[in-house]
Amino acid sequence: MRRDRFTMMIAMMEVLEKPIIITHIMNKANVNCSTVKQELENLITKNLATMIMPPKKPFQQCNNENINRFHYVLTPEGTEVLNSLLKARTLLMEPS
Repeated sequence: MRRDRFTMMIAMMEVLEKPIIITHIMNKANVNCSTVKQELENLITKNLATMIMPPKKPFQQCNNENINRFHYVLTPEGTEVLNSLLKARTLLMEPS
């Protein structure tokens, strides 16, 4: 069954609570690469997420390609939006 864009966006935002690379976003949110890139761009444009460069760990070799991978994380505004969406989903889904 296909998920709608809203459901995929919430899944991605839940994963973005901690700094994470694109590949891990794809795996944890179960969203393909093109969709992740498109929605990340959308979140960054709306200032709900940001791209950060993690600090290098001591003793890492400079020729390692993985050192310069960008990580993505929610901004404080993004966290507020996510919390509101999760609260609304909980209220709407609970039986009356």
